[in-house]
Amino acid sequence: MKTTCITLIFSIMLLGCAHTSPTVVGNNKPVILSEYVYEPCKSLNTLPIEASFEVLLESYINNIAIYTDCKNKQNNSIKIIRELTNTVKETK
Repeated sequence: MKTTCITLIFSIMLLGCAHTSPTVVGNNKPVILSEYVYEPCKSLNTLPIEASFEVLLESYINNIAIYTDCKNKQNNSIKIIRELTNTVKETK
């Protein structure tokens, strides 16, 4: 009985060692990124307390441009990350 227990414990220990991690293949291609990727997004414009309609409209148009620029930058960063890591978008 003692030998069976020792053999069982030894077998369990060997099974734990048999698990191997998947091998990750590195990307050896040089990656050149523009400085645009490293720039943080601009802050959105704020409005004064008593803004006229023209100021409100101008601020709204500027904020749309800032948001669109930031959104495009984020989409490009996601695309670069996916290409570098060979990942695909999850489907739900």
